[in-house]
Amino acid sequence: MNTAVAHTLEAALREFTQKHAISIPEQQWEFIQEGQQHEIEDGLYQIFEGYGIEGMGETGTSAEEYMPSIILGSLELLDCHEWALQELSSDNAWMTANVVLAHENGTEHQFTIDDVNDSDWVAFDVFTKLNRFAKQYSENALVTFCSDDPFRVISLPHAIAAELKTIIDEFAEPY
Repeated sequence: MNTAVAHTLEAALREFTQKHAISIPEQQWEFIQEGQQHEIEDGLYQIFEGYGIEGMGETGTSAEEYMPSIILGSLELLDCHEWALQELSSDNAWMTANVVLAHENGTEHQFTIDDVNDSDWVAFDVFTKLNRFAKQYSENALVTFCSDDPFRVISLPHAIAAELKTIIDEFAEPY
């Protein structure tokens, strides 16, 4: 990223999307917001409309109900079709969630999602844990943008996801 040329967040993001052949309709660029990270993510949530999966932070259902669709949707985004959700359980009244993913060859990958807290709010630690899984088993990483209650998750190659995070970090104002 040549920040000498890209003096604004919008310019940096336009350069990023052009460089990586990510098509963003011109009218979507009006949603770009400079400011703190959550304000930048709110704009990115809008400009990446039509990409990835979308959900609500407050689901209105239990983790036992909402978590499978998030995990399966994320596996789909990561192009991990040979993996399936084998088990989702909790041994502490859904304060945390235990996940077992199974590969069609019999390999298992297990992790615990923290901060579930028996809540209908999505435990965003699920994306952290799925990104650790992705480092081993996928060419892509998950990138999450929150906009108040709704959120969007997209999948990008690891290096490109890191580049986007660098842009966000560079332009985000401190809290």
